[in-house]
Amino acid sequence: MSLKLKKETIKLNEVVYAQYGRTTAENDIIVPDVKPDILKILQVDGTAIVTQKMVQQDKIVIQGNVNINVLYCPDLDSGARVKSMTGTQMFTHVVDAPGVRPNMSLFCEAEVEDIEFTLLNSRKINVRAHVGANVKAFNPMEIEVATQCQDDESLQTKGEIIRASNIVFEGEKEVVVRDVVEVPAGKGAISEVFKIDTFVRQREIMMVENKIVVKGDIDICTLYSSVEFAAAQGEEFEQEVETINFMEHQIPFNEVLDVEGLMEDMDGEIDYSIKEIFFDVVADSAGEKRVVNLELTICASIHATEIVEINSIEDAYATDGDIDIKKGMYNIEQLIGRQATQISHRDLAPILSDMPPIAQLINCKSKPMVTGINVEDGKASVAGSIETSILYLSNDAHNPVCAAKHKSEFTHLIEINGMEDHVVCEAKLDIEHLTFNMTTDREVDLRFIVGLAARAVKAAQTEIVEEIHWVETAAIDPRPSIVIYFVQKGDTLWDIAKKYKTTPAEIIESNGLEGDALSTGQQLMI
Repeated sequence: MSLKLKKETIKLNEVVYAQYGRTTAENDIIVPDVKPDILKILQVDGTAIVTQKMVQQDKIVIQGNVNINVLYCPDLDSGARVKSMTGTQMFTHVVDAPGVRPNMSLFCEAEVEDIEFTLLNSRKINVRAHVGANVKAFNPMEIEVATQCQDDESLQTKGEIIRASNIVFEGEKEVVVRDVVEVPAGKGAISEVFKIDTFVRQREIMMVENKIVVKGDIDICTLYSSVEFAAAQGEEFEQEVETINFMEHQIPFNEVLDVEGLMEDMDGEIDYSIKEIFFDVVADSAGEKRVVNLELTICASIHATEIVEINSIEDAYATDGDIDIKKGMYNIEQLIGRQATQISHRDLAPILSDMPPIAQLINCKSKPMVTGINVEDGKASVAGSIETSILYLSNDAHNPVCAAKHKSEFTHLIEINGMEDHVVCEAKLDIEHLTFNMTTDREVDLRFIVGLAARAVKAAQTEIVEEIHWVETAAIDPRPSIVIYFVQKGDTLWDIAKKYKTTPAEIIESNGLEGDALSTGQQLMI
């Protein structure tokens, strides 16, 4: 006979597969006919964009592009000091994911971890981009959770609070930002734009019903050349002189995005990346090319969750008979806790002796990465690294623009209540602020404020009580009227009461206990 249970229906997303994987996009980039030959590569960087994602039976397929920008010193005969070119590499990442099915939801974000390059000849460069892909497949479902028994007082139940971190939305939205920037006074007009570096700085996220409001700033650093006229030495006529310039701007954005299912009390996280940049250099009122029309497409990877908290039946027994408990197994992410903090970090980046000294810093771009997380004694040690690309001007006529790299490592200890050794700790890093200054012509002082967002989850399968039945054929074991029990290490009142078919309350009353704390070797009268 089945016992009548009170149940609550909850909507959850069961995480079927979650993994961080790596793939490589490799291709040769040919110098366009209108560009001069390559003398030396200065800098190669890129951005990964996911263009298609598919869930097949037991398999996930991710396709995307890596947009490459190459900055180089051209052949001296060209007369130019710096040139740039772009290229696109396609990648396909196939993941063996047992248990996934075509009807499941899929979230994926990709990032360029590292780029290697080889100059094959003056017109060709081989580029290998190592791409990391964070992939998660989840199955929307409804489950019924037993919370209490309604029709039998002899049934003893032990409750368990389930705090499920339910995925409401994981996906991408696009934000298009248009603005006009001008060359600051004192800097030359634009002859050619070499590259535009961007960094999206998040200021605010606000959830409302079926919408998310995002506010932020886009930091923009533009490297370009100017052509000025100067008198040649010993000559009366003027000749063209190319100078390398850069300018910095900040563009704010404020957007309301439609996201079905969002509510005001939910949590939201967003990772931003620049998907596309279009620019057009136009003349100002004086006829000089000092105005840039910009259009930037931002890809906002949105992770919206809600905490579903419910007190379910974890275990049960009857004092006057035997029962059979039927449980279902579900991959539910139970949130233990979360923490957000800022890390101040400082480092000195040396310029190698085989490179020209610094005349003027142009820009520094930093990328943080979590390299390891170790959970021990209720604490998590997060190890990270920051790779910084330093672009600067020198007084060397043969190397007017130089690029250097520096890697800085750090660790940070965090505490989250309830975090035990079996709990999985996840962490994400963002550069919230970066300042850089020359200390000498061969050293750059880097100061970072790193945002660390961590959460601890119980990733193991969760048992949910679905049905409880009387075992009607079971014989009741005879037992003495009084039992003296010696408490063993690890015993709880619930375990002892269940073993002797009594209740924790009766044991407390019979032994005059003040609470449920027990000590090994303690005598209890049952």
